[in-house]
Amino acid sequence: MTIKTILNTKPMRMFLYLFIITVVLLSNYFVYHIEKMPAPRYMVFASLFDLLVVIPLVTYFMIIRKKYSWKLVVLAVFAGYFAGTYIIPAEQMESFTAIPKVLIAFELLLIAVELYFLYFILKSVLLGPRSLKSHHDKNIPFAVRARRHVYSRLTPSPVSEIYMSEWMLFYFAFFSWRKKRADGSNIFTYHEKTGFTALNIMLIHAIALETIGFHYLLHQWNVYAAYIILALNMYTILFLVSHIQAVRKQPFVLNDKELILQVGITKGIVVPLENIQEFTKYDGPEQPGAKELKDTFEAFVADFVQEKPQFEIKLKEPQEYTLLYGFRRKASRILIRVDHPSSFDSIMRESLT
Repeated sequence: MTIKTILNTKPMRMFLYLFIITVVLLSNYFVYHIEKMPAPRYMVFASLFDLLVVIPLVTYFMIIRKKYSWKLVVLAVFAGYFAGTYIIPAEQMESFTAIPKVLIAFELLLIAVELYFLYFILKSVLLGPRSLKSHHDKNIPFAVRARRHVYSRLTPSPVSEIYMSEWMLFYFAFFSWRKKRADGSNIFTYHEKTGFTALNIMLIHAIALETIGFHYLLHQWNVYAAYIILALNMYTILFLVSHIQAVRKQPFVLNDKELILQVGITKGIVVPLENIQEFTKYDGPEQPGAKELKDTFEAFVADFVQEKPQFEIKLKEPQEYTLLYGFRRKASRILIRVDHPSSFDSIMRESLT
């Protein structure tokens, strides 16, 4: 194993990240608390640069990039500022009281831009003369139809993918309850015989209880931190509700040309039937290891006890699939679990002949 490979492993990367953050924080702390004389003004500027710029950048490149939304950098900036209020003496921070106002204004600006983008999608695209409702195949999962419809009018970009993901999140959380689920011989549910819904409801319940108690305790320590954590917990609950609805309303679909596997709002893959090399019953290990899943798309939901996949699809060419916020990966095989495996097996084999 090369040094580069070792450095790219998750434990080592996390260790390096924590080491760098610790060094930055401790070095700034010692400047103000070991020497009895007040630090010069330029040193305060240097410390704020470390806390508001260096730490967020390190967090982005070592933790957030290619895995999470770039907007988490804003949270890292807030965390850096709160750390600064404890590291830098209050009398030397008096000249920088405008910083939290600037940070809040920037966050409000991001929210305003996001709302405008969502408004643009709703007004100019989805509510336009060629509405999404007129799509020729209503059985195709809504997330797939919406992305195809929107990108027939807009140029795909990382920013548009982020806002599309969040729009989907809000759509399924608030506007999908009266929508009927597609039905037919080529429609396959994949959650009804699992504990997926119960598991997520349990998580929502736990987060709600934790939010109430933890918010009260955190509020005694720092009001800003309390409300940031409250907002994150509320967003997590919204995400879980949306994911439940997206799984319920978007079963797997097999048509004449493609197999569409949309797993809630978290990921989805559209496989042309001509790209399927082999469709078989899965005979691998009960729980595939991380190495085996590296180039695999898992078409099933989380459960209390994860059951063995039922089917395996091997592809002729690696197929690109989409994750939340537009992140993309490639898979050379697909593992599938559905509620009615016998029907899925017979229809798939018939479609591939």
